[in-house]
Amino acid sequence: MVTGLPMKPIRETQYHDELNLARLNVILATNRTKLQHWQKRLQLDAFGEIAVECTAAKGHVVPHGLDNDVLMGLITGAVLQNVEPGGEIRLTATELIRLSGLPDCERVFQRLEESLERLQWTALKISEAWLDEGKQHARSIKLSIVSKHWVENVVDATVKNPGQWQSTTKLVIRLDPELTRSIRIGYIRPLNSAILGQIKQPMGRSVYRALSLLRTTSTTSGAPLYMELPLVAWADHLGLTHHLPELNFVQKIQRALEPAHAALQSAGYLKEVKYSGRGDAKTVSYTFAAEEMQPANPEVAQLLRPHLGEQRAIQLSTELTPEHVRTVLGQFERLLQTDYSRKVRSRPGLLHDMLINPGKYNSVTGLPEKPAARQPIRQLLPIDDVMPTPNQAAFEMTFKVVSRTWQEATIRQYKPRLWELYKNGRITTFDLSQQLSNLDPSLVDAQLDRWEQAI
Repeated sequence: MVTGLPMKPIRETQYHDELNLARLNVILATNRTKLQHWQKRLQLDAFGEIAVECTAAKGHVVPHGLDNDVLMGLITGAVLQNVEPGGEIRLTATELIRLSGLPDCERVFQRLEESLERLQWTALKISEAWLDEGKQHARSIKLSIVSKHWVENVVDATVKNPGQWQSTTKLVIRLDPELTRSIRIGYIRPLNSAILGQIKQPMGRSVYRALSLLRTTSTTSGAPLYMELPLVAWADHLGLTHHLPELNFVQKIQRALEPAHAALQSAGYLKEVKYSGRGDAKTVSYTFAAEEMQPANPEVAQLLRPHLGEQRAIQLSTELTPEHVRTVLGQFERLLQTDYSRKVRSRPGLLHDMLINPGKYNSVTGLPEKPAARQPIRQLLPIDDVMPTPNQAAFEMTFKVVSRTWQEATIRQYKPRLWELYKNGRITTFDLSQQLSNLDPSLVDAQLDRWEQAI
């Protein structure tokens, strides 16, 4: 039986979605439901019809509300542990709660157990809408998100109140093999944890994730700053329409969406929400204030995995093209066949530098134009997301990369605070290069405050 790798220490988590489940949006956004069955058939993007049927086992209701956060935690855990199809995620209840972006308190443990039960005892029938290897082949499948889960330490003498989940409860969770296979090929996307952290209600987080996915699958070049959607289809996609009476149906949809819209505007993700039209033809338009994080490119992730760590490969796969990666890998292999290879202290570090600084290297030989230059290979950016000791060179290099995203003067005012956070182990280079660089400059002060106040 294949099991996942040990969980790395969780600090500021980079959350992930699996793109199929994110696009299909199989968990109702409502906080409560009595439904045991629902189905939907609609189209919102350029990749074809979404057709899903969801059926809960007898005695259960369909997944809803907080279950979407738990799903995010399971996917993020599978990414962090590099779980293979048929393998298991092994982590404590507290670790899963933190990966799900939920508050670590006693009442959440019971809700977590109930959520995993719903995810296991609900069958999804997906008709010609499950995509493999990027966006090339849609097919029909049946799955339950969680195939099986159990508690590993029920006889542990240190566990109080056996049977009642608590912080030290050790969980073993096996996801459906179709889902883990999709995660393994890199069909995932990073989520903006700074925005998620500001949205307190499950419905608001569900609307954010569904909306941000639509932006990244738009036919427009890049994530659009404006989007218009048919209101009834949008509400059906979110799972709101099952609970609303027919009288004043459209007005009730608007009222149901109001708290989520207010939370997204307060978090700095939405600038404006408008409605137009009448009756069933009514539309809702969104004007966005924040940039969107791009999905991973599965081909890039697969090319880099043999050479770099899982997290680093996924991060770079949101930024680089397959053509660029193939070119650099060719240069990298040629370099390792030369005498210069004896000087290399860290092959992953060298490859990372070649990928993000291609101009430093000769396109024919793959050798640095100035081999004895200002940045020795031994000081290149470490690949581990959680570094064992602070590294000034790593910080400076990452800061330089982030400076490309912003104007130099804008980011430089924060450099002393960022260095103190990094030096004291409160943040990692991954936090700098991925999470911080995707923030609007107006939100940086608040994010630094959260990092400085974190325990």
